[in-house]
Amino acid sequence: MLIVLEGLDGTGKSTQVELLKKAGWKSLRFPNYERVPIIKRFLAGEVSLDERSAFLFFLGDIYEGVKSLKELEKHSSNNNAPNTVIDRYIFSTIAYAHTLPIEDAMEIVKRIDFPKPDAVIYLSLSVEEALERRKKANAKQKEGLSIREAKESLEETEKRYERLFTEGFWAKEWYQVDASKSVEDIHNEIVSFIGWLQGKQ
Repeated sequence: MLIVLEGLDGTGKSTQVELLKKAGWKSLRFPNYERVPIIKRFLAGEVSLDERSAFLFFLGDIYEGVKSLKELEKHSSNNNAPNTVIDRYIFSTIAYAHTLPIEDAMEIVKRIDFPKPDAVIYLSLSVEEALERRKKANAKQKEGLSIREAKESLEETEKRYERLFTEGFWAKEWYQVDASKSVEDIHNEIVSFIGWLQGKQ
């Protein structure tokens, strides 16, 4: 089974991925800064990139990880295939590419034919709360906000996420979780949804 966790920065995706890993799930995370270091420099505001160029860098990073994902997709009906959870995938890339019309971004992803996950779990949180969480986390790490963490930017990102969710884009299932709940409650809801999904297969 292939599951993707998506949502604004600060919604707790990485925390939930770690909990699933403790339950035996394998994980992937995008972007991979070691593979494409310019992405990290772009987000830190150290280099300037046209939004379309950045979009292609992000997709290129994911494409490099597609070989293993293709294998998982090929054997998705095989009970011996490992359960894998992805922290951010093509949906984040589309949601954050504000200057690229979302229809164009979606079409590019379709043409490249990225593997479709069994489900996208969309962690939903208000922009204000997500931003406050990021500020606190970054303060602990003594880091500033990335160029994509301004309030106006996050509001646009949220709109694009909602469009992907409403259309059920490029996944067999989309499921929305209220990320303002406790970590434990969110985890329990995710586990319950995964159980329901496994029962369908």
